Amino acid sequence: MLDLVVTNARICDGIGTPCWHGSLGVAGGYIVWIGTGSPPEALKTLDAKGLVLAPGFIDPHTHYDAQVCWDPTLSSSALHGVTTVVMGNCGIGIAPVRPETREALLRDLEGVEGIPYDVMSKGIKWNWRSFTEYLNWIDQRGVALNVAALVSLTALRYATLGEEALFRPAADAELTKLVRQLEEAMDGGAIGFSTDHLKHHRGFQGRPLACQAADDVELASLCDVLNAGRRGTITLSLNSMLSGTKVIGDEDICLLQLLTSRSGRPVVWLPLLAKTGDPTFHEATLAKLGPLVEQAIPMTMPRPMVYLQTLQKPFKFGYYDSWCDALNATHDEKMALYRSATWRDLVASDMDNNPRRFAWERFRVVSTKNAKLQTLHGASIASIATDQKVRPLDALLDIVIEDDLETIFQLENANLDPDGIAWLMARPEFLLGLSDAGAHVDQLCDDGYATALLQIWVRERGVLTLEEAVMRLTSRPASVFGLQDRGVLALGYVADLVLFDLDRVAPTPPVFIHDLPGGAPRLFSRSEGIVASFVNGIQLVDEGKLIPVLPGRVLRGTKEVKL
Repeated sequence: MLDLVVTNARICDGIGTPCWHGSLGVAGGYIVWIGTGSPPEALKTLDAKGLVLAPGFIDPHTHYDAQVCWDPTLSSSALHGVTTVVMGNCGIGIAPVRPETREALLRDLEGVEGIPYDVMSKGIKWNWRSFTEYLNWIDQRGVALNVAALVSLTALRYATLGEEALFRPAADAELTKLVRQLEEAMDGGAIGFSTDHLKHHRGFQGRPLACQAADDVELASLCDVLNAGRRGTITLSLNSMLSGTKVIGDEDICLLQLLTSRSGRPVVWLPLLAKTGDPTFHEATLAKLGPLVEQAIPMTMPRPMVYLQTLQKPFKFGYYDSWCDALNATHDEKMALYRSATWRDLVASDMDNNPRRFAWERFRVVSTKNAKLQTLHGASIASIATDQKVRPLDALLDIVIEDDLETIFQLENANLDPDGIAWLMARPEFLLGLSDAGAHVDQLCDDGYATALLQIWVRERGVLTLEEAVMRLTSRPASVFGLQDRGVLALGYVADLVLFDLDRVAPTPPVFIHDLPGGAPRLFSRSEGIVASFVNGIQLVDEGKLIPVLPGRVLRGTKEVKL
């Protein structure tokens, strides 16, 4: 007798086969029966009533490295049909670690990924030192979703070089140790490593991330580890692609050529975003990549990036050197800086003379604590500055000082052109993701990117067929990251499943909840139309609600990646 049978389903297998009406049976966490006839008897039968049954969605770009320590449900990804997450992206994470490097790792996550330091200090107990011990701890503690983890190069370098990792490449003896640590992490289950080249990503002491100090010799040696074992994937962000405003630069092309040729493995790079008013803008990037795009795979996202933020954490200003002193400053230190006329002049000059113009017209006041400022709600800083006949920077800082840094702003940051996004969605070689789930906890909530894809680009605009969209959410990321036996509905594959109503599926607007360690707030998004999901054959979601079970596991790296 089987454990589960799902009957009367519209089966979408994840590899592009036209959907068909049938049933699917599960035993021991695996798909053991699939067809159109009468299924075997089972302990539990679920009538799908004609809804879509697909492989569970795989989110290839998350930052759940810290959240998994206090929230094994990894909410709210499961509510959007996600059954597997890839974490450890952007070159930062919390393993491997030495006691003296804990502070730096947390400050990096705070500065780059917007996770409050106090929250992490309360929620992380540091039950590990090595990367393997970290993965083992997650498995032993239990987790709701499957977790596949990349080693962050920043953590790896700190564990080897200490604070010197911020300033220089590894010396010969250090490089030998660095390589050995990566080998041990890969043997323990890492699925590759990640690094980061975004200039505005500043962490410990407001400095560029330690992974950015690695030179080509160091990167090549790490790539050799992956090549020797014929396993693993590399992920990285590229500075020349920031905000989708530039064609990929020659320096980044050379970097991708180094990583792909030396590792022999897939390299996932980001961000590839739409440029307003130019839907085919990235044809120039594809032309420069040429055949390299087969191994150097761009990642894009199906909707605009819209951030909420206060100037308690001025993350989006980290691109400008003049803001560095504010990034890790205390409340009182920020207030003093923001009042300083000298500092304001320095910042204004820096921002005015930087090639990257800040979009003050897209930086809007959402809410204020001070009732006297409520007339500004919905207004852009550009319009406020015009009305007050002051510089936009002065208008901004005057508001936040009067509101004691409590003002919430919205920044329409990138990927704003629907026609440009449609062009990106139609490219099958691109990887979909960029949810950043687990990061920017009070600024951004994009873990509903999968339900947004189905709502906007399948149901409403018809840019993708259902079969194409499901393939992009399942077998494509499974293939790129070497997640064997996942992402496809077929005999012998793991029973990670999602049942959804295509007529209703959609993300709901994010809301603030206060469930972080210490009661701090975060944005949380539910969904509509996700009827059920199963992780390793065990039901996790029922009619949009989480069931209190932890059926996930750590997915350990394998030797072969089939692209």
